[in-house]
Amino acid sequence: MVESIKLSETSALVLRFLQGQVYHSKAVEDYLSHLDLSAGKSLHDACNAIWPQYAEVIFNRKHTILHHINETLAKNPSLQVISGAAGLDPLGLELTQP
Repeated sequence: MVESIKLSETSALVLRFLQGQVYHSKAVEDYLSHLDLSAGKSLHDACNAIWPQYAEVIFNRKHTILHHINETLAKNPSLQVISGAAGLDPLGLELTQP
């Protein structure tokens, strides 16, 4: 059995907001299944209590970045993507999927 990786509150919060909304590949699904997002639950609940639409802010930011990168790579397939300070975000993994 593979042990889950515990995330910080803020990392877990962002991934809780995204759950299945931006990254759709099987590879990302498998990756996320090994992350323990429980540390972000209290922040997630607090954010939703204050402003339930905050998830849209996170979603739009991540979706826009992914869309822009995919659009740019489609026009210039020889470009390389460097994702500095990406932490545990699955963006890089999503970009490698067909």
